[in-house]
Amino acid sequence: MTWREYKGQNNKNLQGAVYLMEKKFTDVEEFINSITDLPALPSNIQKINELLMDENTCADDISRVISSDQSLTTKMLKTANSAYYGRLSRVVRINDAVVLIGMTNLKSMLYSMFVNQLYKGGGKNDQVMIDLWRHSVSSALTAKKNY
Repeated sequence: MTWREYKGQNNKNLQGAVYLMEKKFTDVEEFINSITDLPALPSNIQKINELLMDENTCADDISRVISSDQSLTTKMLKTANSAYYGRLSRVVRINDAVVLIGMTNLKSMLYSMFVNQLYKGGGKNDQVMIDLWRHSVSSALTAKKNY
């Protein structure tokens, strides 16, 4: 059975789901069409990204860039000291946090923090942005799990 045949069935639940899916698509499409410019990554995140791409980079190099940003430093230490990492002692040095979190997770965390800031706009498209963000994160986690 094709999608069109499935969609055309006389099933109220299915029709309702299809309607919602199409409405969401329209909302997302309207949102995308309303974008006039895209924000640039902050320079510190750009620098960290460059360092992460360089195979000769060490944790000290990344720690120096992170340490220059008070907000980023706080978030890194908070993450490293979270229950997720299960440390018995507190992480107080950025270098230790970078090593504990790891380069791959660090990159994901930095992009998540940046994108999260974009969604705090208070605009008319907030719900669309939140839904799009949730979908993106879910898709990324599913892809990571299946990879």
